[in-house]
Amino acid sequence: MHTYVSSPSRALPRLALALAVLGLAACSPRDHAARSGPLTAEQAWELAGLSLLDDAGRAFRTLSSESAKEEALFGRALTLLVAQPKTETNIHQAARLLTALADEASDPGLRVAARYYLGRVEQVHRLAPDRAAAARIYAALFEEHPDTLFGQLAFIKWSLLELHRGAAEDFEARASAVEDAGRLLTIPTLRKEHHLHLAFARLRNGRRDQTTLAHLRSAVELGVVRVNSRTNATIALVNLAHELGDHETALRFGRDFLAEFPRDIRASRVREILATLPSENPAEAASS
Repeated sequence: MHTYVSSPSRALPRLALALAVLGLAACSPRDHAARSGPLTAEQAWELAGLSLLDDAGRAFRTLSSESAKEEALFGRALTLLVAQPKTETNIHQAARLLTALADEASDPGLRVAARYYLGRVEQVHRLAPDRAAAARIYAALFEEHPDTLFGQLAFIKWSLLELHRGAAEDFEARASAVEDAGRLLTIPTLRKEHHLHLAFARLRNGRRDQTTLAHLRSAVELGVVRVNSRTNATIALVNLAHELGDHETALRFGRDFLAEFPRDIRASRVREILATLPSENPAEAASS
């Protein structure tokens, strides 16, 4: 389980978006050892993003300007969470710093970000994770701050916990609650994740219906970035559309799949489906 370090600072909004939503971007390390004097907050985040956690932790500890103090505490907390080996002392110290920031930070965005990472502490970082506590943190954060990046990230984490808890008998009620709440999402990347998670949760629970098809289609149309997820989502969409008799959807996305992934091992299955569909040019569908 990887945790990517991101800054909520208003001075670094693009860095926060890239690291928190999409994961650590590919980047080339620079010669940080050659730098002299105290580093800036932005340079400290760059070190953290490169997984140079000891250097980042030292840089955050040396930030002395009044405007950077809270951001430095936040950076220290996150580097403690991802430091290896993981220790109970580091986790406890990180949680203490995040709690103080969530309660007292002067920057509202920093308070929201700190609460999000407190949820991550409970979900994945504690030696004995408390997913129910994490779910409560995420749900409250999204309810209070639905229009923020970290509020919407919290929704995605809550929805996954909600979809995978409980008995199969009450899955439909839980899925409906997640679907309704997700209408408030505005960030395209997170809307895509929302539809993708709902679609595959529904498939795992035997819901091969129009609602599942709609979520698959929305996810694919919004653009699934990861290749493995995109191929799986498109194949699921084509298969379910064919099964439900939605020939137009099966034909459109089947052709898209073959154009992008002609050598995928499942391409032959897509060709078989296309060959059965009515089209203006059946021969073209069969040989795509």
